[in-house]
Amino acid sequence: MMKTSLQLISGLMLLAASVANACEISVQTPANVSMEVDNMRHGLKNELTLFLTVKSAVNTELKRPPAVVDDKGRVSEPIRMEGALGKINANESRQWVVYYAPVADFTAEKVVLQ
Repeated sequence: MMKTSLQLISGLMLLAASVANACEISVQTPANVSMEVDNMRHGLKNELTLFLTVKSAVNTELKRPPAVVDDKGRVSEPIRMEGALGKINANESRQWVVYYAPVADFTAEKVVLQ
């Protein structure tokens, strides 16, 4: 019984690690701007929601919400965004929630902020 419990726990830990690795997404930003993916959520119909924190080391102007790119180079633009674009002062950070429509056979691998 003890061995079975340890095997179950070990299997669950391995599954959790696999899921965590599957949800990793890289980011690409302009110089002096950093962006972190705080959380991400996939819906039942393959829609994607990203919870992002953006910080700038210098005064900068952000005019467009970030797009996502898959492993084939296809780009998906957001359909909606919560949070403000525009001028970000040095050392200021903003939190965004960005929504992307479902796209068939599309798995986001990178978030691109321009």
